Amino acid sequence: MENIKPSAPPVWQARHDAAQVLARRGNRLLMIECWMVVLLSVLLYQTLSNLSELVGMTGAWGVALLFAFALSAALTLFFVLPLFLGMLGMAAGIVNGQEMCLAELFAPFASGRAYRRALGLSFALLWRGTLLFLVVACTYGLFVALTPGSWLGGLLCGVLILAELTVGLLLCLRSFSMIALAYQYPQQPLREIRRRTAILRRAYPSAGIRFFSGFLPWILLGLLTVGILLLADVLPRMCVAYFQYCNQMTERLIRLEEGKNHE
Repeated sequence: MENIKPSAPPVWQARHDAAQVLARRGNRLLMIECWMVVLLSVLLYQTLSNLSELVGMTGAWGVALLFAFALSAALTLFFVLPLFLGMLGMAAGIVNGQEMCLAELFAPFASGRAYRRALGLSFALLWRGTLLFLVVACTYGLFVALTPGSWLGGLLCGVLILAELTVGLLLCLRSFSMIALAYQYPQQPLREIRRRTAILRRAYPSAGIRFFSGFLPWILLGLLTVGILLLADVLPRMCVAYFQYCNQMTERLIRLEEGKNHE
């Protein structure tokens, strides 16, 4: 499959097909419920923030910040991201025509093997996000220390942070298809999933950018509706469309490789 550059599937088609899938058998309501549970889990971060403030009241603000960062990272790695992966697993099952129930949201916690696999995927997501956060935080802290109260320094800091976020997100999108492949090949080790991800990345280098750009107008519209449209349609549709889009990429690549072998 090396050096093959098939055409990327259209995002609008995946978005349209996702709407049809969500319209069947209460799938939309099920995905909305999943998102509500995942978003409720984020409230746990407020508890961690309150605990860090209690530590900070003793005067040890450095310890409080380190405490909050460590606990937030642990909560994200061991609970929030596996729960998020459980929701994506339900979207994958819906795309495959399986009957799903809300209890499947906790499938990553159902066995030791499933949890270890979820932790491997979660760590792959977390270290990228953590690295980006640390780079942005260091940039902000450096400008605050060197140019306190300077509007020019603030402007330069904002431009640099925007550039860092753009580059960081582009690097994160290099693994765009990894989760979809992990559910498409559940018996294969993550090492093989990373190899397949690299193959799809070389075949479709801008797939992640195309996908999220295709949903960007809907995301902005969802924000304008105070998140109502996001929860009711955009986020559930993105989850389902993600697996349809990645499945189409894999199928196109396989068909192109088969056609090449028949020549």
